[in-house]
Amino acid sequence: DVTGVQTCALPISALFAVERDRLNDLLAGLQAADWQRSSPCPGWSILGLCGHLLGGDFGLLARHRDGHYGTPPPAGATEGEFVAWLDAMQAEWVGASRRLSPRLVTDLLQWTGPQIIGMLRREDPRARTASVSWAGASPVPAWLDQARELSEYWIHRQQLLQGLGRPSDLRADLAGPVLDGLRWAYPYRLAQAPARPGDTVTLA
Repeated sequence: DVTGVQTCALPISALFAVERDRLNDLLAGLQAADWQRSSPCPGWSILGLCGHLLGGDFGLLARHRDGHYGTPPPAGATEGEFVAWLDAMQAEWVGASRRLSPRLVTDLLQWTGPQIIGMLRREDPRARTASVSWAGASPVPAWLDQARELSEYWIHRQQLLQGLGRPSDLRADLAGPVLDGLRWAYPYRLAQAPARPGDTVTLA
């Protein structure tokens, strides 16, 4: 049961600011040919993956800041149906974002980043107002939803580095909180596995 606040020393908004600074620094150093390299996401170039990140920014601001849910998931969808719907929606956005130049994508990410950070700061991290599908069906504290968002951006930046042929950025200031947030997927999934009294699980 996710009952407390996040265990990392800094609020998620501060960690997101670090993550966005590192993304902006990475993109600022790319050459024209780099944007057309393939990313680890099938069918997406480096530019396409950055377009996906921009779509994530827009969606976050629309839902969390403006209360606008323009793309609600299908009602009563199974897990497989939800994943298929989500994949199709993401592919639609990335396809449309091909009209944006690398400079436009970079500029827009620099514009949306501070707004997301401010939005996260204004949220009550303890409020059970969030939905995180991999952590359970019941509402969870907002901090876990924020940690989920941070993990997605951090993982996608690792994919950008991989596509560019560069080493992963595993500095503990972000990698630690990301893994700390993702571990909350285990209780929900393990609850579906057979277990006997006294059984334990160790995460290393």
